Amino acid sequence: MMRPLRGFGLDAVGLEETLDRFVLVDIVEDLPRVVLATVLRMSKRAMSFGNELGVDRRFRGLNPERDFVSFYRCNHERCLSLDHVSWKGSVASIRHCVLRGTSPTSRDGVDSHKLTGLMLWYSCNAHAMKLVSWNVNGIRSIHKRGQLTPFIEKFRPDMLCFQETKAEEHQSEVDLPEYEEYWNSSEGKKGYAGTAIFTKVKPETVTLGFPEDILKKYQLADKYGDPNAEGRVIAAEFEHFYLVNCYTPNAKPDLGRLPLRHKGWDPAFLAYLEHLEKEKPVIACGDLNVAHTEDDLANPKQNEGEKGFTKEEREGIDKLIQAGFVDTFRLFTEGKGFYTWWSHFSNARERNVGWRIDYFFVSKDLAPLVTRARIHPEVYGSDHCPVSLDIDISS
Repeated sequence: MMRPLRGFGLDAVGLEETLDRFVLVDIVEDLPRVVLATVLRMSKRAMSFGNELGVDRRFRGLNPERDFVSFYRCNHERCLSLDHVSWKGSVASIRHCVLRGTSPTSRDGVDSHKLTGLMLWYSCNAHAMKLVSWNVNGIRSIHKRGQLTPFIEKFRPDMLCFQETKAEEHQSEVDLPEYEEYWNSSEGKKGYAGTAIFTKVKPETVTLGFPEDILKKYQLADKYGDPNAEGRVIAAEFEHFYLVNCYTPNAKPDLGRLPLRHKGWDPAFLAYLEHLEKEKPVIACGDLNVAHTEDDLANPKQNEGEKGFTKEEREGIDKLIQAGFVDTFRLFTEGKGFYTWWSHFSNARERNVGWRIDYFFVSKDLAPLVTRARIHPEVYGSDHCPVSLDIDISS
């Protein structure tokens, strides 16, 4: 048996097999944190990563084993720019260096700047819990088309929040044995609306809909029905946070449901989040059926005052933010061109003429723990695309 690499509990054979698996899979995120930590700790050059990467002077000379999280948070954009560097051509050199107990150098064909940045990036993200939110516009249809399971198997989120499931649990043929499933389906109008949470971590409690005191205060039923009976909200309590999945009713083309949105649903949703936040921080996600700012849709002037972009609906997001909830996508990305929903007409998706109406919000106490928030327009199957959140909840 080969001698274990000192201090890491991983023998050279195990490391080599792990690296071999990584090459075969060709997915950077498959590289386990223990391998990254091993390479990082054995790389003497990483001890001077502050000078090598030209990072904030406050972080030069830090111990990269202990302080990579601080480094990452203060230098996110620089690490992000390194995220797309290909590992594959360097894996053989990395393996050789690790097995001989030395650090990679330029003679090994490894760019130490990029290598160190990538190790820091993926070490940080290896801690993160991955969450996905997706309006699937009918979970049965997207599954039958073979567009749901492949995405889940590739992305491997810890938690999935679906909106517009249009089904009850017993009607779904989705088979994901790794996940616990919790459904809130429409009670009256079958095959309509609905939400679900699939999670690898068993929640402590699950709540369907708004609590009675909020329902009594806001009187949500209107001439279109009772949105609370349409399976639009589901909340799961975990050890350190609440996860709330929401499918907000749209205002209708004639704005017939705008009064409900403005005076009822949006205030009730905020009141519910604030109620939960008294106990634990909150992660709230879903299809909120509103573009918050002009940057959140391709044609704001043409859509001013239309459903999804009225002052009243946008005010609902304003109040969420005023209450301290953070739009996580905007922590990392500014400007236009980032959308989550596209019309079926005029090749809108191909031309990227869309709206950003799907969100992840977090309590302000959780915002520093968010390591990544993304939109996935390359993923098809619905008129919406998934959005995702990586959060280092262990911190």
